[in-house]
Amino acid sequence: SAARVAGTSRYWSGIARGAGPAARSAG
Repeated sequence: SAARVAGTSRYWSGIARGAGPAARSAG
């Protein structure tokens, strides 16, 4: 779904920013 794609985009954006596990746990 579009929501899932948006969530995945946010997840990878967090990884790119160096948030790592913190971004994943924050959703």
